Amino acid sequence: PALPCEVEPVRRRVEGFRVAGVGARHTAATVASIPSQWQQLALTRELGRDVAYGVCCNRDGEGAFDYVAGMEIGSTAAVPATWQAVSIPGGEYLLAWHAGHISAIRDTWFWLLNDYLPGSGLTLADAPDFERYDARFDDRTGSGGVEIWLPLADSN
Repeated sequence: PALPCEVEPVRRRVEGFRVAGVGARHTAATVASIPSQWQQLALTRELGRDVAYGVCCNRDGEGAFDYVAGMEIGSTAAVPATWQAVSIPGGEYLLAWHAGHISAIRDTWFWLLNDYLPGSGLTLADAPDFERYDARFDDRTGSGGVEIWLPLADSN
């Protein structure tokens, strides 16, 4: 069974921003290849960037989605030809903390989507969701924790 987050998820408002990076289309059968996108990004990203994003977007009814491993860029910044850009809309999000090893993050996602959200009466908006990796996360060991941001539909 999926374990709940160690820290209660909280609601936060976000200003819109844009992420660009290494994008790929995935299904449940191919999500294991997501780490290779991070390896490609690590080869190309500027040194000194403290925050990176893993964005899930463009979901279809069959369970396929785009995943972009990237970093925030300006709204009019040029995007390298081999990269994919995605706009994160401003609005209210559920912020959850995945404290465990990165290999277990799917369990946290599963708990959030299948246990926490239905139990809290919150509804996902039709917008990208994302993981935010900051200085606490050690990409060499996969430890340190990751923020998970889920867009919420207006409850009015």
